[in-house]
Amino acid sequence: MEGFFDTERGKIFYIVEGKGKPILMIHGFADNSNYMKFLSSKLNGYTRVMIDLPCHGKSADFSFEIDELVKYLESLMENLSLTRFSVLGHSLGALIAEYFTIKSERVDRGIFISPTTRIDDKIIDIISSWVSDPDETFKYAYDEEYLRKNFESVRAFEEENEYDFSRFSYIAETFMNFNIENLYSEKECLSIIAENDKIFGKEYHENMKKIFPECRFEYIHGGHSLITENPDEVSEKIKSFMEK
Repeated sequence: MEGFFDTERGKIFYIVEGKGKPILMIHGFADNSNYMKFLSSKLNGYTRVMIDLPCHGKSADFSFEIDELVKYLESLMENLSLTRFSVLGHSLGALIAEYFTIKSERVDRGIFISPTTRIDDKIIDIISSWVSDPDETFKYAYDEEYLRKNFESVRAFEEENEYDFSRFSYIAETFMNFNIENLYSEKECLSIIAENDKIFGKEYHENMKKIFPECRFEYIHGGHSLITENPDEVSEKIKSFMEK
């Protein structure tokens, strides 16, 4: 099932797959729900709700504050009769999922893939390099060995899902220097870290344990785009965490 959820600022596109414990899945910057399909196909036994963030994919272009986004996504899940759920995010989506997990009483658990606890000037510089040269995304997003072996399929997928960077102007101010490093939650969570992450290296998740003392850490070989590079191992880590 797929559809559009109306908010006071614009429509949010969503896809629902499967039945079972619900998981809200949030993609990263310049991605869309198609990226989450790599992982969703491995998570049978769960209700997977994948969205296009505002200014991404099929969703409308509109500005928002993070608290507003949390409210919109809570309302979307309630509209689907899913009042308690886990939230999963990748990259920027992981940062949103972290905040969501801390702030929402409806979130039972958080799952953060290739996570960060902040967006700083270094990350803004990386994003700026993508705007001027989209091929730079390959260098940062994928493990070198994986990219060497799968370059043609990666390029085809990225071209099919090419992002219009002008859309980011609506939400750039929201995420500039956004961080959760002064927040705290004792909820159970899972952080899946890419060993060769060229975007969010160790310094970007070293404070995670202070913010989420009950967080489990799992390390997987690969680059920032773990969901596309290694969905099998990522999904096994998630199922182990969800079923404990």
